[in-house]
Amino acid sequence: TDITGGVVGLPQVTRTVDIMAQPPGAAPYIRAITTQNEIKLTGAPFYMDSFDSSNATKSTGGLYDVTKRQSNADVASNSSGGISTLVNAYVYGDASSNTGTIGGTTNLQGSLYNNFSTTIPRVGPPPPLVYTNLGAITNPVVPVTLVGGTVTSPQNYKITKLNISSAVNKLILAPSAPGVESYINIWVTSTAADAITTSGTGIIQQNANVHVQIYSEGSIVLGGGGWLNMTNKAANLLVYGVEPATYSLRDFRVTAGQFIGVFNGGKTFDITLSGSASAIGAMIGRETDFTGCTGFFHYDEDLANLGGNNGGPNYQVASWVEDNRAKTSFDP
Repeated sequence: TDITGGVVGLPQVTRTVDIMAQPPGAAPYIRAITTQNEIKLTGAPFYMDSFDSSNATKSTGGLYDVTKRQSNADVASNSSGGISTLVNAYVYGDASSNTGTIGGTTNLQGSLYNNFSTTIPRVGPPPPLVYTNLGAITNPVVPVTLVGGTVTSPQNYKITKLNISSAVNKLILAPSAPGVESYINIWVTSTAADAITTSGTGIIQQNANVHVQIYSEGSIVLGGGGWLNMTNKAANLLVYGVEPATYSLRDFRVTAGQFIGVFNGGKTFDITLSGSASAIGAMIGRETDFTGCTGFFHYDEDLANLGGNNGGPNYQVASWVEDNRAKTSFDP
């Protein structure tokens, strides 16, 4: 298309690009990490690999098994590879950028690409459900238990701020009865830097058989005992960082423990793993910084079948490549 409205005469320089597109909500978690900006990992012993919790040949009892390690822990940045570096971390998967070259790829076990481009959809607010308003849960002096409902009638809780600092007086997400699959939706409305925190010995304990979706308007910092997902399945914990109307930046930081779940912070949440923190699942965010992290990241390939949050365009770019084929007089 002539974007000048005909002001510039022909002939003009043209560039042909072949684009693969896909619906944004269909498969947002088809790789371990997707970012709008840079990806920064760390050196050994940090490593990334994959498994498939739904496949007995790629997991053991649905759990990660190093003897069945897969090489599909792909990472991709929507920006030039020049700002990203794997810092020689072991990545069992591919690394992609939007032009430029990602640095520190000595221990990259897959392929390196520079033709990646995608639209990271905004993470919209939680669905308009009927919520039980619990106010703030800030360092309670007794344990707090939230009970789940059925898949068709989940229990929905609205919390102003969620701060847990004690393993004794923790937050417990429990099934409606032992062994019953139960569902909980949580909306944390604070936009502060400590909207959701675990610190000291604090733990958020997600019991077996509990499925959780949590939306946070503010930053999330998981230290102390962190978020203990006792289902051991990443698809059972979906954490959404809601994009603020002002597009101001937020943080998702795991500074201790093991995060088993999916995090989607769109283009406004920066993702940090530090210290001995580790993760199992998949993550989307503005950028990642795992510098100084001595843990690991296991991508669960089963998450590729998981849908996404609302708020994006009808289609997004999955990849592109410039068409350098020679033109002929018969080309339109």
